[in-house]
Order: sequence, then structure tokens, then C-alpha cells
Amino acid sequence: MGQMVQEATKANDLSTPVLWLGWISLTIGLLLPLSSLPPFTTGYWSKGDPLLIGLYLSTALAALTLALDGFLSPESSAAAWRHPLIVIPFILALYSSLVAPITEMPMLSLLGAPQSGTGALWYVQLTLLIILGRRFLSSTERLHLLRNLAFLVAVLVAAIKGWDWIAEQKALPILLIWVPAYYAWLVPSLWLLLQMSPPSRSHQVVGTLILLLLMVVSRSMSVALAAVLGISGYYGVRWSLKQGYSLTFLRIAAALVTLLTLLAPILSPWWLPSVRSIASIEDRYLLTRMLEGAMRDASPSTWLFGSGWGRIGDTFQHYLPLSQQKLWDGQWIFLQSDYFHAHNGLMEALHASGLIGLLLFILLCIAPILFV
Repeated sequence: MGQMVQEATKANDLSTPVLWLGWISLTIGLLLPLSSLPPFTTGYWSKGDPLLIGLYLSTALAALTLALDGFLSPESSAAAWRHPLIVIPFILALYSSLVAPITEMPMLSLLGAPQSGTGALWYVQLTLLIILGRRFLSSTERLHLLRNLAFLVAVLVAAIKGWDWIAEQKALPILLIWVPAYYAWLVPSLWLLLQMSPPSRSHQVVGTLILLLLMVVSRSMSVALAAVLGISGYYGVRWSLKQGYSLTFLRIAAALVTLLTLLAPILSPWWLPSVRSIASIEDRYLLTRMLEGAMRDASPSTWLFGSGWGRIGDTFQHYLPLSQQKLWDGQWIFLQSDYFHAHNGLMEALHASGLIGLLLFILLCIAPILFV
């Protein structure tokens, strides 16, 4: 860590205390995938609660880092706050906080479901981490160090999940969260980090192999499809730029494709029959139907302000009959699991924060395409 701070001090105007705090905050964030290991298990959900504790600690340190940076370097620090990608999640957090008192469970809406922490406070945390990233990673040297640390964590995760795969077959203890697909989000995140700071060809090959290994151990069809679409889109954009298409046109086209992807679960009646045999897709379809039933019964105030964050589990229980599933045969995975989020970002945002929150959530999803 000391070497990281020494190298980073040369790269930018950040003071040494800010660099130390920033590195600690970002390092804790990067290590979160490993926080479910046995030495860290704690709380009611011993594999999940350490993730939330680590996230709170990371973002608290991020807030302290930004406050100190603002005091020591006000002009340089202020520049990191001026970006649509920061304004949008902050407005969503502010809006959700303001309407929380009129929801049935105000504190739950502020803090989010205990299993995930996705509430108004979560969007504050997201805002803080984005600001810290913009301020801290303005240096190429720091970006390289962060990328290397991230891929080191990815190697550890892949190795441990590989062991968990074997342990699952032999009825041995699982070290990380038992759902391997939870770790699939590392693949697109690391791929984007790799593209932000193009490495040498050898590092590119090693990074790609690590990502492929993660895809294998995560056993997620979704991330495999996302990888194919993402790589196709990446090279499609590069080809289009060479053909003379404007960057503005490509941004708008990519934003429309993203919006269509977000709408896919809602539009499932048109395409679902061809893939309904896939259990996870059938599951998401049934969840969407239940949420649609909840919104059909919603009052005008709920449509405008939402029911508050963290209420998805209650809604699923109330509208379970709409699934028309047999409750006794155990075939539907929903009946064996704890569903604390909707598996559908648009429907969850609408249910939690109403039409205004839905619009802000859509803007948040397409903001990286339009403004980065």
C-alpha cells in the first residue's frame, strides 16, 4: 500500500492523507467479493451481511476522503463533482429520501432491504464512489494499480469458486456465496476497466483468460450472452467510427439498444415462448407478472411516488396467486429462495419510487453511454 501511495503522489495534486484514505476505500471495495469467506462471516445472513458491512465501510471512507480532499484542494476536488453521472444518482437518492416519509415503511425505504441495502442510501453510496473514482483515477498510474489489484482479486475469486464447484459435488462446505452467478458481474466490470487503460498485448491476453475463467466458474448464461453482445457492440462501434459515423449518433443508438434491453423482461410475452424452457427466464417472467399485478392495483400516489425501496418481498408474497404456480411440487425456484429484489430494474424502480424514480433510473442506466 505504501508503494501505491508513493507512486500515486507523483501523478497528481492529491495530498498524501487523501491518497491513503482513497486507496483504503477502493481496496475495501475491491475485496468485497472475498468478504463471504469463513473468517468474515457474521450477521443473520453470514455470507451476505459482510458484503453490506464492507460496502458501508468503503463508502464511509470515500465520504471522508472527499471531505478531506475538498478542504485541502477545493478547486481540484470540485471539478470531480460536476458530471451527469454524479448528478443523476444523487437526484434519485435525494428524491427517494424526500418521499420516504410518506411511504408505509420510511426507514426501510431509506436503508433498503436488509439482504442488499438497495434503498435511498445505496444511491448516495453510488454517488460517493463515482466521485471518488473520477477524482482518484484521473491518474494513469493509479488506474493501472487499481486494474492490477482488481484482476488479482478476480483470480482469487475464480480459484475459490472453482473449489466451491468441486465442493458442491462432494457435499463439502462452500467458501463463498453458494450462487456462482452472483460473481458474474465481475466480468463486464473488469472488461470495462481493462478497456479504460489499454495494457500491453501480453497483459491483454492474460486479462482475457482471467475473464474467461470467471465466466466458466460463474456458470451464468446471462453473462455469456452479455459478453457476446458486449464484444460485438464494442467492435461494432469501432468499425462504425472508422466508417465515418458520428460519435453522437452511436451514443444515441447504443442508448436505445440499452433501453430495449431493459424493456426485454416487460415485453417477454412476445419472445418468451421460444425460450421459456430456461428455468431462470421463466422465473423472471413470473416475477414480472406479479409486479404488473401490483402496479395495476396501485393508487395514483403510488404511481407517482412509489411504495418505497425494500418492499419487493412483501409484494411477491401478496401477489403470489398471479403466478398460477403449484406451491407443493417445488419446481419453481422462487419457492425455495429469498427474493429481496425484483430481478427487473425498471419494474423495481417503478414499484419503489414511482414514475419519477423510474425516469431517473432510466437516465442512470444510459448516462454512461451518453456522457462518458
